[in-house]
Amino acid sequence: MPAIRGAGFEGSDDVLNAMMAMDLYARPDNYYETLAPEYRAQTQATLDKAARSVIDPKAFTWIVVGDAAKVRPQLEKLGLPIEVVEAP
Repeated sequence: MPAIRGAGFEGSDDVLNAMMAMDLYARPDNYYETLAPEYRAQTQATLDKAARSVIDPKAFTWIVVGDAAKVRPQLEKLGLPIEVVEAP
């Protein structure tokens, strides 16, 4: 059974996996040095733009759990198809 370690580069296999990922995704050698500042620089606007560029809301399947008498009228206002599945 493998040893349980924290996140990071604690073992040689961690370092090797990181290096392989950097090669696979053509990341620069200083990728891990620049990652945290890049994350910290994100704003609500940049995150919203990034999400909207890759997420297609029309391809979602929404699962709503609740009292159908209360929830269904709210969902009907959205104009989306509704399928009701009774709980066992």
